[in-house]
Amino acid sequence: MRIASPLRVAVIVNLLSVPAIALADPIGETGDADATSGDYFADGALDAASVTHEMGLRSRAMASCYERELRHHPRLAGRVELAFTVDASGTVRRTTLARDGLHSRPVARCLKNLLDGARFPAPAAGPMRFAYPVTFRTAPTR
Repeated sequence: MRIASPLRVAVIVNLLSVPAIALADPIGETGDADATSGDYFADGALDAASVTHEMGLRSRAMASCYERELRHHPRLAGRVELAFTVDASGTVRRTTLARDGLHSRPVARCLKNLLDGARFPAPAAGPMRFAYPVTFRTAPTR
């Protein structure tokens, strides 16, 4: 008698197909940039390509956030947009979900905890706000 192997799920975290977006202007004394819209720019040591690279380095950890919740909700899938500030020292602060198509508080909390305090290259222009889309879905198994 042959015993079937446990279901294997491949998780696809779409990180590199859409670059990070630097929103509006560098954050100054007057307040924060809008996390959902604005003119795009890349200035200083930290630009959208650098953020995309840094987020790619964290893709496995982000997939783990999703995989933990997938055990409880096997059909969980969707796109989120992470909005965060990289301060003048390069530390990530104030991570939020600007858009949440996943609708999972545990995944949102895990992603926030993963990013807050992370170190990126310091932006030459001062603190900057970024938006970064991530799509979570399972891959078909064979």
